[in-house]
Amino acid sequence: MITGFRGVMSREQGDEMLRLLREGHRVTDERFTHLDAQLREQYARTDLAFQRLAESTRETVTEMRANTAYIKEVIRRLDAIIRGRNNGEPPA
Repeated sequence: MITGFRGVMSREQGDEMLRLLREGHRVTDERFTHLDAQLREQYARTDLAFQRLAESTRETVTEMRANTAYIKEVIRRLDAIIRGRNNGEPPA
């Protein structure tokens, strides 16, 4: 019967295993806490970059619309000059 219990760990071995498990959990928790902080910081930077990109895109679209209106006016005036209407203004 005693030979059957030879593979069972002693109280000291059990305590040591429990201590090692707890230490492993503590280290893992620290790693997750550190990773969580890094991810939150990265999210904040990414969010800021997207906000700046959106603002830049809005500004670019506004400028493009203004340029489109200007180009249309230039084309209208060139067409009028080609057709003999001076600078595109209606005749007086």
